[in-house]
Amino acid sequence: MPYTHRRYILAAALAETALLTNDSSLQQQFYSQAAAFAQNGLSLQEPSGFNPEKGGYDSSYNAYGLYQACNYLVVCPDSSLQQQLTNMLSKSFVWQLTRMNSDGSANLTGNTRVTAIP
Repeated sequence: MPYTHRRYILAAALAETALLTNDSSLQQQFYSQAAAFAQNGLSLQEPSGFNPEKGGYDSSYNAYGLYQACNYLVVCPDSSLQQQLTNMLSKSFVWQLTRMNSDGSANLTGNTRVTAIP
């Protein structure tokens, strides 16, 4: 079962590491692997906008995944992939807003991972 947020953690970490190396061969490998993780994450997004976690939606992990995708976006060297990420982020932020309560807290109802404490 997919944990989509992990793809964006790995993409961000690898691309940020690529920025730190002076070895162009290593840099290319890091960027290439980062792009592969990001592309995999993009392929998992549900039509309604959320990025699946453990077979369904989870508003907490979705938000964390968006944060990590933003971290990757700012270091991604591929303009086409940047556009795909921007599209995913736009769609997923719209979904994320539907999971907010009127007081600003997260609505955890139906989450597959983080749930309200009874």
